[in-house]
Amino acid sequence: MSSALRYLVQHPVTQHYLQARLAMRLPICLLVALLVLGVFVSPVATRTFDITHDLAAYYPLNGNTEDESGNHNHAALVGPVWGMNMCARPKSALQFYPQGHSYMVADTKPLSPVPGEIEALTLAAWIYPTRMDDTRIIVDKFNPRTQDREFRFALQNGKLRFIWAAVNEKADAEDCDFIESANALKINRWHHVAASYQRGKAILYVNGEEVAAKATRDWPIYEANADLQIGGNGVEDSGFFNGKIDDLRVYTRALEVSDIQVLAARPCQ
Repeated sequence: MSSALRYLVQHPVTQHYLQARLAMRLPICLLVALLVLGVFVSPVATRTFDITHDLAAYYPLNGNTEDESGNHNHAALVGPVWGMNMCARPKSALQFYPQGHSYMVADTKPLSPVPGEIEALTLAAWIYPTRMDDTRIIVDKFNPRTQDREFRFALQNGKLRFIWAAVNEKADAEDCDFIESANALKINRWHHVAASYQRGKAILYVNGEEVAAKATRDWPIYEANADLQIGGNGVEDSGFFNGKIDDLRVYTRALEVSDIQVLAARPCQ
C-alpha cells in the first residue's frame, strides 16, 4: 500500500465514514440472518407429532395384546400366533391365518366422549398381506347379529377400504358409506396403512401417501357396542386376514398427512 493510500485510509474523516457505513449495514445483515433462520425454525418446520394425543387404543403387539394408550382396552387372542415384524424381531407382530377363526378381540370402552357419535377417527397399522382375495379385515367394529355396525378397515380384493355407518343411517351394511383405494397393495410386502375420518371427509393413506379422498355426508360415525376386533370378525365365517399385523393405533381425531408420515417412518422404533 502506498503512503498516500495509507494516509487516506487512516485519516479520521475516512475512519468515521467507514464506521457509519458499517453501522448502517449491521441491522440489515442481522435482519436478513433472522429471516433466514426463521425459515428453518418456524413453527411449521419444527412441528412435532404427539403420538399419544387422542389415542383411544394402541397395540404395539410386542409379545402381548395389552392396550398401551392408557385406556385399558386390553385384548385377547383367538387363533393368531406371534411372528417376526419387519425388523426381524421375534414375537413382535401377529400372524393371522384365514382357516377357522383367527382374530384379536377387545371389549373396548366408548371411543368418543359423546355417546353414540364419533366425530373424528384415525385407524393406522403396519400390515403384511399374504392373501388378498375377497375381504381381509384389518380392524373391525361390526356385529351383524346385533346390528351394531360402526366401521371396518380392510382389504377388498387387495384394495384398501374403509367402511362406516353414520348416526342418521340404518344399521344395515347397504346403508354404510365407504372409501376405497384405486390400486391394490403389493402382496408379501410390509405396508403402513391408515384411514382418517372427519365429518365431511375421509382419506386413505398407504406408506404415508394419500391414495384416496372423499367428501362425505356431514354426520359423525355411529358408535354402538360392538367389540374392537383385529384380523377378523368373531361372529362371521369369512373375512379373516391372512398375513401379519403390527403396531395398531386408533385415534379419536383425524390425523394430518404429516402425522401419518411420522407413523409410517417409525417401523423399527
